[in-house]
Amino acid sequence: MIAALALLLPADSLHAEVVYSWQDCVIEARKNHPDLKAARAKIEQARASYGIARSVYLPQINVSVGMTRSYNEYNETDAESSSQSSSVFGSGVSNSGTTADSYSYGFTARQLVFDGLKSVYDIRYSRAKVAEAEYQYRGVSASVRLDLRTAFVQLLKAQDLIVITEEIVKLRKKNSDLVHMRYKAGREHRGAYLVARANLSQAEFEHAQALRNVIIARRQLVKEMGLQTYYPIAARGELEPAPYGKTPDFVELVRANPLMRKAITQKESARFNRDAALANLSPRIDLFGGANRSGSRWAPQNYGWHIGIEATYPLFEGGKSYYQAKKAQAELKQVIADALGTQEKLLVQLELRWNALMNETDRIKVQGDFLKASEERSRIAEMQYNVGFVQFDNWIIIVDDFVRAKKNLLEAKTSALLAEAEWMYARGEMLSYDR
Repeated sequence: MIAALALLLPADSLHAEVVYSWQDCVIEARKNHPDLKAARAKIEQARASYGIARSVYLPQINVSVGMTRSYNEYNETDAESSSQSSSVFGSGVSNSGTTADSYSYGFTARQLVFDGLKSVYDIRYSRAKVAEAEYQYRGVSASVRLDLRTAFVQLLKAQDLIVITEEIVKLRKKNSDLVHMRYKAGREHRGAYLVARANLSQAEFEHAQALRNVIIARRQLVKEMGLQTYYPIAARGELEPAPYGKTPDFVELVRANPLMRKAITQKESARFNRDAALANLSPRIDLFGGANRSGSRWAPQNYGWHIGIEATYPLFEGGKSYYQAKKAQAELKQVIADALGTQEKLLVQLELRWNALMNETDRIKVQGDFLKASEERSRIAEMQYNVGFVQFDNWIIIVDDFVRAKKNLLEAKTSALLAEAEWMYARGEMLSYDR
């Protein structure tokens, strides 16, 4: 198929053409797609937030080193100067001052002892957010896979359509020449000749249209791979869906779906957030201590230390903590309801996508049978038309059916592969090297 396509494309576009298999497209999308990069960055953010939450339960230690220079100014009255010049200048005053340096270094430490388990729930909340970000990445990967697979299948279709329309042009040209020959011999009327010419024009238009459409399909696939520069490409593959067996267990598929797993994780994180908000109403107890040295010269020799325990309680905040707890409780109710809605929605989508896949897969066989039958009818009708057993009107209807059957089979194969892509998306299949 690719070799046939190469013969039909302009020569100046062939030297830079790159052929991509499905596996090649997956590799490029994994490296370059911006949605996947953003989703991976969100996982990194969630992991960093988890580390921040954990740090609260570890000792908080600060080290300080300082140097201070101070200046003190004071006034002295010169008595002799005062007696000599009091009649002229008033009293005499001279200013003087001293500077002093002080040095210090030391450390302080604070350790959380009890905060009503708020920090524990904050850590669990952050850990659930990491899992949520990971499931979000799987959902984004499934969405990218759907778009990439759709673009890949559409390029395969566009390439096959070029070959099919070329075959139709040859068929219409052959039929037009046959009708023209019979028209010149007086065995066919002018209307039949004009219809044959119009059919040839239609076939040539559809072939030119297919050549233009393949360019758009290329650009779409380049975009879905996340490539920043466009260049001519071709897809390597076959428009044949994989065989499927018995009906799967939709309930199990829903449970494994990343969107469902994300909804469950959101429910867990909302519960931890609610518990942390309630724990915020409890007192907080901290141990603290430190040691330092100070003096007027470096290294300072004066030594001191301190240690203590501190308990704090939010006596009055205008109801802030209370309303934070109420808000967290309402958010928990919301995500629980959202999870139930997601479960029902996914279950319906899975059944719909499975039925669509089975219908489109079965339609391939039907359209294949129609193509075989119409091809045989067209061959027989052509021979009968040559010897005058079939009139032009009947013959051209049979030829039109044959042309339509070729296009219908291509559409059936394309629809089956697109239905397969939708089915894989409904299952939550990530971007992988399989179909």
